[in-house]
Amino acid sequence: MLVKIHDQLVDEPVSMVWASANFLEITNFGVTKLSGLKALAETWHGDVQDFVAFGDYENDLAMLEGVGCGVAMSNAIPEVKQVADAVVDNHDHAGVGRSLQALLAH
Repeated sequence: MLVKIHDQLVDEPVSMVWASANFLEITNFGVTKLSGLKALAETWHGDVQDFVAFGDYENDLAMLEGVGCGVAMSNAIPEVKQVADAVVDNHDHAGVGRSLQALLAH
């Protein structure tokens, strides 16, 4: 069903990206996780190169490539692990929390 929806919207002015095998994110054209972080950085007068982001699926690829430190979860798809600066334990084992604790300790 989602593949059919994707195919029907492919020529429409929307952004579509798979968030999992069973979840398709559909947003206004150009709206992505990375564009959201860029807007946040602009509001804070900062730079996304100072950000750390965590991800595991296709919808995280641009974000992980666009921030200063992109971190993949151990259960991420291979493409995400390939672009990540680091791979940490998955969410079932507090990978994000442990990573943030380690970063904040330095």
